[in-house]
Amino acid sequence: MHESDTIVALATAAGPAAIATVRLSGSDSITIAARLFSPASLSEIPSHRAVFGQIHDPETGRLLDHALCTVMRGPGSYTGEDVVEISCHGSPAVTNEVLALCCRQGARIALPGEFTRRALEHGRMDLAQAEAVLDLIHARTPLAARAAAEKLSGGFSNEIECIAEHLLSLLAKVEAGLDFPEDVENAESETFCSALERQAAEPLARILSAYNDGEVLRSGVYVAIVGRPNAGKSSLLNALLDRDRVLVTEEAGTTRDVVEESLITSGGLFVLADTAGLSENAARLELLSMERSRQALEKARLVLFVVDGSRGSVEEEAQLLEAECTGKEVLVLANKADIAGEEKLACVEAAFSGRNVLRISALTGQNLSLLRRHMAAFFPTFSGSASCGPNMRQKLSLERAAAGIQAALDNARSQAWELAAEDLRISIAGLDETLGRNVSEDVLDRIFSLFCIGK
Repeated sequence: MHESDTIVALATAAGPAAIATVRLSGSDSITIAARLFSPASLSEIPSHRAVFGQIHDPETGRLLDHALCTVMRGPGSYTGEDVVEISCHGSPAVTNEVLALCCRQGARIALPGEFTRRALEHGRMDLAQAEAVLDLIHARTPLAARAAAEKLSGGFSNEIECIAEHLLSLLAKVEAGLDFPEDVENAESETFCSALERQAAEPLARILSAYNDGEVLRSGVYVAIVGRPNAGKSSLLNALLDRDRVLVTEEAGTTRDVVEESLITSGGLFVLADTAGLSENAARLELLSMERSRQALEKARLVLFVVDGSRGSVEEEAQLLEAECTGKEVLVLANKADIAGEEKLACVEAAFSGRNVLRISALTGQNLSLLRRHMAAFFPTFSGSASCGPNMRQKLSLERAAAGIQAALDNARSQAWELAAEDLRISIAGLDETLGRNVSEDVLDRIFSLFCIGK
């Protein structure tokens, strides 16, 4: 990869579409596009102005398409370089030929994420914002998109920068005391520690605490649907999805593997996992199925424990719940409420005394809207840039920064100021790494390999 190259890629989704956009970036992007486009002279067009014209093969003069051409001059473009976007009809035949013509004029096909990587290299965004671009592209709910957009706008980065500035200020005071002890007294331990906790430790802890919610926003709430065979777990999955996703029969043990499906509601994104029934007397295949059920249960943020409400006597199911779902958020669902009758449903509620039991019917849809509201309560609410939370890479960097802050607090309380100063430097390095400063090329390669080619 050479930064001086002019790159080109399809910036819109592949496949037939009404409109497609071919994007060029680099010092020769305007010159290359001008060879294909007429009648306007692109070199004279003001920045961020779109003009209508035609795309021709510069060698044969053959008309290829009518198009809009937008010129965005660096450094005020997305990448910080001269950028040209050609919006043409979205036929793959047309877009492939436009790409080929650009390459014949000196451009090369961009690598995955190379446009955003150039934006990073030219200071148009930091690494946390670049990763927010990826989050925004893959956002599957409005809430996830809002959180990623806030992160892209710099809210998350500003919080990190603010902590870093406080650490630099505190480090400067400590270093002044070490370098000029005759002129500047060392920071008094209690005052120093109070400022370090208030200005760095506490806000950093709040950001780190948002990690789990951020993962939920990005990936969804993992919901395990568990219970004994023939309780109606698969019927419930079909009912929540409003389609027949899995086979349902009256015979127990139909489900042999974990079936995962996404459910997008006004409350957020949920990954529903229909599992094989849990039972005491199981054959070898059933034991393997139950092991996979337990793996899904381990991942779950929420467990929907389904019982057959028409049985009434569910003491064994209550014991199974206590044995399998310890430490999990559990919502007990008394299924088949449409045929169970009040007496049997009351027995179910008594067996699960102290737990929230919701009477439902996967067959008729009884109380499924109420179930969805209960599920929505497990989805995080949006409360600003921290809602998106750090991703795993950022979390590890921030944890190193937090460890450095804690070490600095301990050394300051012991009046070991030289060690405290080194701890602060470690913390600042962790914050810098979060925003992409002093990050290795290997790390950048891994991050941007996750992007699509046109971004």
